[in-house]
Amino acid sequence: MNQTGHGGKIEIDLIALLRALWQKIWIILAAMAVCGLIAFAVARFFIPSTYVSSAQLYVNNARERDNGSITTSEISAATVIIGVLCLCMCLLWSAFIWKRRIQLYAWGFFSDQSVSVTVPFRKSYSLEYALCRGCGIGLYRHALMNNPQSPLGSNRFFIFLSLEPFDETFRFEINRWLSSETRIKIVFSESAYEYLMKVLPQKQAQMLEKDHAKFILRKCQ
Repeated sequence: MNQTGHGGKIEIDLIALLRALWQKIWIILAAMAVCGLIAFAVARFFIPSTYVSSAQLYVNNARERDNGSITTSEISAATVIIGVLCLCMCLLWSAFIWKRRIQLYAWGFFSDQSVSVTVPFRKSYSLEYALCRGCGIGLYRHALMNNPQSPLGSNRFFIFLSLEPFDETFRFEINRWLSSETRIKIVFSESAYEYLMKVLPQKQAQMLEKDHAKFILRKCQ
């Protein structure tokens, strides 16, 4: 079947190869049958059966009938009602997304003097570091029973900048402290902290450094 041609190359005789396979055809068929039986047995006896069901709900706006039948007009009315409900749900969800687009889709560009915030379908705005009266670190409790000492889950720290004084009631619930045109928060990272410590004015840098020592360094100890 394998023949050596010119230059040491190996040539394959396809006819001889097919003949060799045909001579062992019963072995190939037997192997296929055995594999098929094994697959059937595994699917039949070892894999739990899975069933798919579907249902259609219609609003019956007619009075009770003896035969319990539903007319075509009732099915059409039910379809319209369900469509209106779906449309209302979509509108409510869209309104929620539009209202929270600063929290969901905003991104910031930090510079030496300010952070520029870009929001879809909204004019960009900037927060100047020197005007921020609130600057520090807050905690988002994302653990079992909101316990920061819990080994389950993960608590996340955020760096915040605000033109107004920071409300301490949100210190350990920073997820409820929503970003706006006068304040912003970012997930804490050492690189972001080190960069801000370089560009922030002295007053704001001291506030951030104080929170870093209180929350981050204490946690690492």
